[in-house]
Amino acid sequence: MTKKAFLVWMLVLGNFAYGVPGDVGTAWTVPVIQRMELSIDNFEFPPTTPAHLEQGYIEAEQALLISVSSNTGWKVTVKTTDDDMGTLGGRLKPISDLLWKRHRVGPYLPITHDDQLVMARTTPVAQRRMFLDYRVLLDWVEDSPGAYEISLLFTVGTHL
Repeated sequence: MTKKAFLVWMLVLGNFAYGVPGDVGTAWTVPVIQRMELSIDNFEFPPTTPAHLEQGYIEAEQALLISVSSNTGWKVTVKTTDDDMGTLGGRLKPISDLLWKRHRVGPYLPITHDDQLVMARTTPVAQRRMFLDYRVLLDWVEDSPGAYEISLLFTVGTHL
């Protein structure tokens, strides 16, 4: 019985002797984190009709949904790196014949080789959604039969 009491006393004494408090620092870094999701990889307009040629364009509202998340101020830009939309029947379809705008916001703008601002905010955001509308200018004489195409490059970046 005395051995057990002595052992318990040593364990208790040991805890006091070795239980010296210490400080441990903890640190981490949160970098700028931004994510952009596009609803589709490829958009195709419906077939062009005589009515489209008469009105001078074909339009697609809400053709693309962009979703942005950012832990800092952000901006989304769009541009093309293509020289044109194709040459058919000896006629070049210029990139400026593709127009875009945010759905229900402002006028249509022709696509260019320079970054064009789609939307920007100085505050962080989680899953901010925006729709884009597309319009292609058409002409009875200038637009030969065939398939035209253009690639659009969307970028999300920091905006302060």
